[in-house]
Amino acid sequence: MTDDERLKVSAWLAVSRQVLRTAWLAFYGEDFRSTVNRAYYASYQAATAACVAHGDGGLFPHGWNNPSHDQLPSLIRNNGTLESETRRKIARLLRELRTFREDADYRPGRTILRAQALHCVQEATFVLEALGVTDNGSNG
Repeated sequence: MTDDERLKVSAWLAVSRQVLRTAWLAFYGEDFRSTVNRAYYASYQAATAACVAHGDGGLFPHGWNNPSHDQLPSLIRNNGTLESETRRKIARLLRELRTFREDADYRPGRTILRAQALHCVQEATFVLEALGVTDNGSNG
């Protein structure tokens, strides 16, 4: 991995950890729409870091430093060093969390329940842990 790629991975991981903390704070503050939004983006950012670390950055859309939302689950599912079952689960969770985020962000008539928000933040926590993202500034 190049120094530039290492810097990008580090930046994505730092943002991912911060955004997950924000998701939990929103949950405890009973802001369930923000919880769902932040849970998805914490997962997206951690998965993007994994793609860059694995060398998949060249597969991102031209001129982008990140994958499209549609592209990311496939990149995770088909690449990397994690067991294939874990990669499939992360890909499924990315799709699921994105659907919940779209409901929270773009469908004001939909009620986001506490249980849904908790589910999303717990699943995002799983994604980060599965990808080796820890809260102490390192990734394993």
